[in-house]
Order: sequence, then C-alpha cells, then structure tokens
Amino acid sequence: MRIVIVTLLAGLLLAACATASTDTPALPTLAATQPPDSAPAQTDPQTPPDSVQPTAEPGDESVDAQATPTVSAMQQAIEMLPPPGTAIVPVTEEAAAQVDVPFFNITYQETGGPANTELLIDIFADGRVVRNGAEMSISPDVVAELNQMLQDVQFFAIQGQFTMFGAPSDVYTYFVRVELQDGAARSLEAQDRVTPPELLRLFSRLRSIGA
Repeated sequence: MRIVIVTLLAGLLLAACATASTDTPALPTLAATQPPDSAPAQTDPQTPPDSVQPTAEPGDESVDAQATPTVSAMQQAIEMLPPPGTAIVPVTEEAAAQVDVPFFNITYQETGGPANTELLIDIFADGRVVRNGAEMSISPDVVAELNQMLQDVQFFAIQGQFTMFGAPSDVYTYFVRVELQDGAARSLEAQDRVTPPELLRLFSRLRSIGA
C-alpha cells in the first residue's frame, strides 16, 4: 500500500514540474529608442504652420528704403534753391508773356520793425491809392513808373528764399500782391536780412506812395 502512495506522489510531482516549465511567460522585448538630437520638433498646436510670419533679419532696411525717395526729393528741392536773400529768374514762356501786361492792383503790407508798426497800401491802375484807410491819388506817370519797376524785377518770375525761420521781432516783414489786367496774380512775402536788393528797391518805392 505504501509503495502505491509513493508512486502516485512521485507522478504528481513530475506532472507539476512539467506544467510550470510550459506556463512561464516570455521576457518582454525592449523597443528601440531615438537619440535626443533626432527627436521631432515640437510645434504649438494652436498656431497653424502657414500663419508663422518671417522675422526681420538684422540690418533689414526695407522700411527706410520706402521713405528714402521722399527724403531725397525734399533734399534735392532744397539744394536747388539759391542761398537765402539771393534771387533767380527762371526763363518761362508764361513769365515772358506777363512782362508787358500792366497791373490792375498792387497791395503792399509792411509789419514789424523796431516799433512793431503796420502799413497797408492799395494802389489801383486808375491812380487811386488807399494808404492805411486814407484815400488819395497818384499821377499816370507814377503808375507807369510802378509798371516799369514790376517789369524790371520780373515780379511774376523771380524766385528765392526771402523769409527765415525764427526771425527776430524787430525784423520787417513785407507782403506784396500784384494783380495784372489780364487776371493773373501773384503774392510774395519777404523779410529783412534775406531780401535781395532788387526787391528792397521795389518795396521802398511802394512804401513811399501817398506818404
């Protein structure tokens, strides 16, 4: 009887060992990993790739390049003007045609100076003059003289820088407007120290009208 029990126990032990060897799970395999340098770049999930704007490179002068033509044009225009107080007379067909046209009205205004005075004179082709509100008249010879002075100075063609920035308060400022009998008109403003001699002679004669 004992022999039979021992034999059965031995059989059960062998069967248990065989079962344990077949049920043992296989060891897991390791997946290959990428080195850190080859990892894909991370992008902002809220920003589409197409919306990324290129950044300006250092030294990018695209904005300055757009403003350059305007600045250059202004500098060129300034350089083309004569020095302050110097007059030039460009030759144009329009100015040449207006030389012989007599004036219809001359308005002369003078302000400033040491006493800060004001003088206003209106001169008409028929000889009528209004000087600071007082009316008087001049002879046809004086009217002809003024016409000749306007032609000599070429009032409708003369160009230059006749005013200055930040002028002192004791400087005289002159304003002259001439209207011709054909309807053409021109206004001119000037100040002492930057007024050419030919214009000063005209201003001096106009100031004396009716005095």
